[in-house]
Amino acid sequence: MRKLALALLLIFPFFALGQVNNTTDKRFSMVYKTDKTIEQVYSKTKEWIAVNFKSANAVVQLDTSDKIIAKGILPFKMKSKEYIVDYVGDISLTIAMREGRYKIDLDLIGETYAILYSKMKFDWDMFAVGSDYTKDELLPFLLYNSKKQADNMGFSKKQKEKLIRNVTENIDARYAENLVNKEAFDEQINNLFKSIKEGIDAEDDDW
Repeated sequence: MRKLALALLLIFPFFALGQVNNTTDKRFSMVYKTDKTIEQVYSKTKEWIAVNFKSANAVVQLDTSDKIIAKGILPFKMKSKEYIVDYVGDISLTIAMREGRYKIDLDLIGETYAILYSKMKFDWDMFAVGSDYTKDELLPFLLYNSKKQADNMGFSKKQKEKLIRNVTENIDARYAENLVNKEAFDEQINNLFKSIKEGIDAEDDDW
């Protein structure tokens, strides 16, 4: 497994907080107010990383007094017809601190792959979970990526035409499927942000 995959083990709570801002197709952000000092937020952030990442030293890319950037992988599920497929994808997590507040940015970077087919890698662009597409907007997105995937897999002209026809004829089902996938993905992102917030806001044990 790649170095980026060394080791992101995320512990997700069961309940999500308010909707995290989807600032771009590949970035999720939220700013939180806090009564803690920058030093305390920094310490709690490092503690959260140590608990939730298998190896903090392997994933932390930047570590300053007011900003930490860590890279790893995010597990997620995608519904495809009657199947639920387990995927993982590369992410970058940035936590920046200022007096009285801190900001969390999660970026979808690099590649994704189905756990059972780890040799078949895709860009995050293959998934529509980062955008609120209407059905009319989703169709050209799916057609573009289907053609791209067909080229990468060496499909014949006839196979490509069949794939494009299948996507077009089944757009209603694909749109409904995408709504399910986006809702599940948004909930997982929200839970991740909640986990970080709870870790930073937690009081030290007085034992």
